Amino acid sequence: MRPVNERRQLTQDVTVVPEPTPVSKKIAELNDLKTRPDSDSLTEGLRSALRDRSNRVVARAAELCDELRRSELVEDLIQAYSRMFVDPLKKDPGCLAKTSISAALVNLDSQDIEPYRRGIIYHQYEPVWGGEKDSADQLRANCAMGMVRCATVMEALNRFADLLVDASPFARMGAARAIAAMGRWEGVPLLRIRVRSGESNAEVIGVCCASLLELAADDNWELVSVFLHHVNDDVRIQVALAVAESRLPGAFAAIRGAWQAEGDPSVRGTLLTCLGLLRSKESRDFLVSLIDGEDEAAAIDAIRALAPYRVLDELVQRMIPAVTASASPRLRRVFEEEFRVELRGE
Repeated sequence: MRPVNERRQLTQDVTVVPEPTPVSKKIAELNDLKTRPDSDSLTEGLRSALRDRSNRVVARAAELCDELRRSELVEDLIQAYSRMFVDPLKKDPGCLAKTSISAALVNLDSQDIEPYRRGIIYHQYEPVWGGEKDSADQLRANCAMGMVRCATVMEALNRFADLLVDASPFARMGAARAIAAMGRWEGVPLLRIRVRSGESNAEVIGVCCASLLELAADDNWELVSVFLHHVNDDVRIQVALAVAESRLPGAFAAIRGAWQAEGDPSVRGTLLTCLGLLRSKESRDFLVSLIDGEDEAAAIDAIRALAPYRVLDELVQRMIPAVTASASPRLRRVFEEEFRVELRGE
């Protein structure tokens, strides 16, 4: 048996290892820094978080660098980004850190092309139930946008062409948006090939059509208009949204024509919403005219499409007589709910 004094010595020599700080607490501390953007500790706090072992902490730090416009931390972001490519499944599951960092680099206008070159071709396959999933598709899309600012035209278009045939629709949409952001007519044929080559994802078709209208509306209007009458409901909706967002002179007539030809009630309602998005007097007048009609569904859809303009008192006053004259209690109820008014009388 050891002497008492020896047992005491052994006890005193034991080093107590502190418990690691939980990731949730680190993120809470980062969020606290956000509330004090002018504090002296902000830059150092973000820099320290970018060196953290947790990819969730690094991702949140990158988001804050982006939000708070901390361009002085671009080099720290790049260092953290490079570190996340080493043993990535362990260090950066879900590609969370690399994706957030790439977005921050783009928004902070980093002109270092190497991170974008590395990310635009990167895939990170991770095990999921029944197989595996690539978690780096948004990273590739982000890096496409980054290359717009610092790659040569030929290098960028080559990368965007590859990305347009990527297995992930998110990556394909990222390529289409990057081509539009590049603002070069040379990108138009790539987009036309994509939509004509059997693209199956409605959102991708919509983004490609939006990019075509942004780059060269006159040359692509006929092609885009065809998709307003596509056999797929989702395609018709996505392209109508693209046409509405373009606010081109022919947008009203094209969407109205699609609505008149549409047989699906839910798609008809969405097309009227698209007309509302045009924000033109022509589109508002047409929507108001539908309230006087015999088609209750169309009248209700029109009211909902006009709801964003509830602050326009003149418009509301034009609608009230048509609503009060209607024999439809449902139409009246929808108007009161959408425009936050209570009608008097019967």
